[in-house]
Amino acid sequence: MAAFVVDTNVPIVANGKSHADPACVISCLEVLLHITSDAVIVLDDAMQILNEYMDHLNLGGEPGAGDLFMKWVWNVQADENRCERVFLTPLTPRSG
Repeated sequence: MAAFVVDTNVPIVANGKSHADPACVISCLEVLLHITSDAVIVLDDAMQILNEYMDHLNLGGEPGAGDLFMKWVWNVQADENRCERVFLTPLTPRSG
């Protein structure tokens, strides 16, 4: 299965909570459907990605498709067949 890192804006747009045009909303819906049915979600071990999702989406899974994606991520986060955990290396600020 392919693994995907999903930017928070994808489920937000799928929820219809943006100024995106209808074609973009449909594309986001299709991507989320593909990931939830046939792919692996990538999350970081420090839960930064998951926390960002939770800041913008409803863990209860409704009312939108992006919220349903959030619920799916929550449910599969411990399933090694559906969720891959990675370490994020923080960037150090440049001086000068």
